[in-house]
Amino acid sequence: MSSTKVDTEGYSTKTSGQLSTVWLDDNKAPSFQPLSTNIDVDVCVVGGGIAGITTAYLLQKEGKKVALLEDGELCSGETGRTTAHLMGWYDDNYHLIKKKHGTKGAALIAQATLQAIDLIEDISKTENINCNFQRVDGYYFLTPEDAQNDPTKIDEEFKASQEAGYPVKIVANSPIKSYHTGPSIVFEKSAQFDPLKYLFGVAQVFAKNGGQIYTMTRGTEFNGGEGAHVKTEKGHIVKCGHIVVCTNSPVNAGFSTHNFQEPYRSYVVCGEIDKDVVPQAMFWDSDDPYHYARLQYLNKDLKQGEKNILIIGGEDHRVGVQHHDQEYIEQRYTELEKWARERWPEMGKITSKWSGQVQEPCDGLPLIGRAPADKENVLYISGDSGQGMTTCSFGAMLIRDMILQRNNPLQDLLHPGRAMLSAPEELIKHNLGTFKEYLQWLSRSDVADVEDILPDHGAVMRRDGEFTKVACYRDCDGCLHEFSAVCTHLGGIVAWNESEKSFDCGCHGSRFDKYGKVVMGPANKDLSPINDNAKKAQQACGHSGQVKIHDAKL
Repeated sequence: MSSTKVDTEGYSTKTSGQLSTVWLDDNKAPSFQPLSTNIDVDVCVVGGGIAGITTAYLLQKEGKKVALLEDGELCSGETGRTTAHLMGWYDDNYHLIKKKHGTKGAALIAQATLQAIDLIEDISKTENINCNFQRVDGYYFLTPEDAQNDPTKIDEEFKASQEAGYPVKIVANSPIKSYHTGPSIVFEKSAQFDPLKYLFGVAQVFAKNGGQIYTMTRGTEFNGGEGAHVKTEKGHIVKCGHIVVCTNSPVNAGFSTHNFQEPYRSYVVCGEIDKDVVPQAMFWDSDDPYHYARLQYLNKDLKQGEKNILIIGGEDHRVGVQHHDQEYIEQRYTELEKWARERWPEMGKITSKWSGQVQEPCDGLPLIGRAPADKENVLYISGDSGQGMTTCSFGAMLIRDMILQRNNPLQDLLHPGRAMLSAPEELIKHNLGTFKEYLQWLSRSDVADVEDILPDHGAVMRRDGEFTKVACYRDCDGCLHEFSAVCTHLGGIVAWNESEKSFDCGCHGSRFDKYGKVVMGPANKDLSPINDNAKKAQQACGHSGQVKIHDAKL
């Protein structure tokens, strides 16, 4: 893929990654203005993705006066980079959730998943939002290796799913014509949709009914208790009764929260496919990390020469230093394409590719509720575990119930302050991974000399005789921009992500664009500029710096 150029003048906030997605290409975000004065509301929601928009909408339906703050455009974060599976199968496996949280815990998650899918369907119908929502079956099947070495795995997951109360059945083979998957679990009542058509529609309904949406507005201070308020980067105050942080990774949470979940990068490729080659269904395998596929356009009336788009995702890995290895990243896309062509050899050319970031909680369940060690009126939604379309939807319902003081059986199960005693091995592994990332303080420079950094490329360097490290980006005009490589969250060292043209921190998942502007939490401050080029670029960007896409062509 050729380089994608970015303007620093009139810096847009279309997406948090360099590569565009099918949703961003097909949808234009509704326009809202930045916050320009102090306001007073019942609830301040921070974050304009599926968690924030759904929460704001549900609270408004209950009569609450709600303001939503988004530091870019709506859905410019990870929501716009999803593959949008409304999946009945829980990707941490129902049999594992049962082992960690008991049959009751697994049943609560299965019920919440069904309710989340129902909610999206109900809202799209009630508000007349044409988002291509469609009920489809989802098929979970074993990899060839699992089928040979652990064939009982499919029966174990089927039994646990049944016990959890999710409607499932087993078939001899999934409906892939050219590939024999063997026994597959059918997760009925799954669904798929266009997430941005849906959320832009919900946001417009919310605004039409008096909801306040402020884009290009970053919340920087979160103060709970009596006199609760959010202070923005520009110094404006939002007074409120409750604060709800919906920023994927909560920018207001302390070390304990980020100690319980890991940032993972996930990859996506899209390929052309003729009508009727792939049924209207979703597919997930048992690999670790697993692979998944679905159609984007379910158009039964394709004209001559028109194609459906097959979306394939997976190849996840923990965020970290491998991001600067372009060969490693390209191999992720290559493996996805290979996986798809083995199952659908009819797939045509690759039309787009991108990556996104998810938070994997150590015990497999999202973190939703009161922020640990904070006041009771400060809440957040996080730990999407790669299925944020459903977890964020039932998370919004839980937050609504908590604010309205209604009983919700998920409240204790998903409490962010839980001890995670059910997942000691995962917790140890996560903390060892975080410790390893902090060792990047001791690593060498990415390149031998700063002059080796090519235009539109970056690297992390150690200056001679200095312990600290510098994040360097050379723009398309050859100008070098230098920033401190120290993450503004908890002091990790960022690594250059060549694919998405960003500086990423492997400790807790913070991301900064090529000009050092924060594009993903938990960091909430930009990298510190060192030279004049860096200072001028950040001033020109003006706000949170999410990148503007011009012409990213394959």
